Amino acid sequence: MFSEQIGNLKKKLTAQQKVMIYGAYGYTGELIVKLAKKFDLLKHCVLAGRQEQKIRELMDRNQIKQDQIFDISVFSLDVKDKSILDAEIKKVDLVILTAGPFIDTSEAIVESCLRSGVHYIDITGEFEVFENILQNENRKTIAKEKGLAILPLNDTFREKYENEEPTDLEMALRFYNMQASRGTTKTMIKSMSRDGFVERRNGKLEKQSAITLKDFDFGTSTEKHKKTITCSSVPWGDVSTAFVSTNIPNIRIYFAASLAQKLLARFWFLFFIFNLILHFPFVATILVKLVDYVMPKGIEEKYVGDVKVEIIGRVYNKSGKEVYGRVITCEPYKLTAESALLAALRILTGDVKEYGCITPSIAFGTDYITFFDKSSIMVEQHKL
Repeated sequence: MFSEQIGNLKKKLTAQQKVMIYGAYGYTGELIVKLAKKFDLLKHCVLAGRQEQKIRELMDRNQIKQDQIFDISVFSLDVKDKSILDAEIKKVDLVILTAGPFIDTSEAIVESCLRSGVHYIDITGEFEVFENILQNENRKTIAKEKGLAILPLNDTFREKYENEEPTDLEMALRFYNMQASRGTTKTMIKSMSRDGFVERRNGKLEKQSAITLKDFDFGTSTEKHKKTITCSSVPWGDVSTAFVSTNIPNIRIYFAASLAQKLLARFWFLFFIFNLILHFPFVATILVKLVDYVMPKGIEEKYVGDVKVEIIGRVYNKSGKEVYGRVITCEPYKLTAESALLAALRILTGDVKEYGCITPSIAFGTDYITFFDKSSIMVEQHKL
């Protein structure tokens, strides 16, 4: 289904339409480049980043010649002269930002895109970035007026209630045979060192005083045996994007809990010490540097085919009505790369339901996840 979608959209592209992949030599950036090569879209691509040597190495690894792509662009995001950055951004119609930590990189690109009339996509999970984009009234107004899609690629369930509006959303994620990439791990370390553990209460982000443990059933109502997994609350991007997509005021995100997370949740003093240590600036810096030495760049090749993610969503209201959703996806970095490419082509060809600072379900509909191979969604409604 994904390949068919890309093929159909490719026919609608004009020769002049160009996409910049900034951070092309990162793990997910390279996955997007590989997809662009597979579908013969490199002529529409500008491979960009801070270091030309790494871009050249990326091209060598993937047997990409200079005449196969539109261009290479080398520039830093911390230039004082905004016109220099704008000159690079104006060369294209859409930017896919894959270079993180995004709290450090997104601000300059988003502002340049808004000034230059260029669409924007990023692949982060940082709630701070989402808040800066999705809750900024000035940016929302400019994007709407200019007909731009400013689109973080993070989203969740969006089901409508027939009567009373929902009040609470809980999401739990379970990863099978998967280790996070270096970039994702660095991003999570920096995010926790800055803001700690957060959730949304009454429409506002609040810090959690402790990690919460909760059991989730990863089975379905039609299965004979339950698959109960203990999960722990985490500071994940859906506390921001889910609020924009659903307008549900109370949101908490969980991951299947490791032994360390269970200990931090059950013994408050361990959580207090962990939080205290992580907030010393040098600790996060050391941990980020260690990641480069002890972790692989991404998922090891031998595990790729066996990796999947299962997501449980529970939405309920005061009267006790519940919507239970279950999403299964393929390996998440592959899904992210495919989603970035598909979203870019849909935006460039005008296949968008709404423009502005938006989420994928608003831009493309609630069934967007079903356009990817090995991905499915199931929704049940019942009384608690």
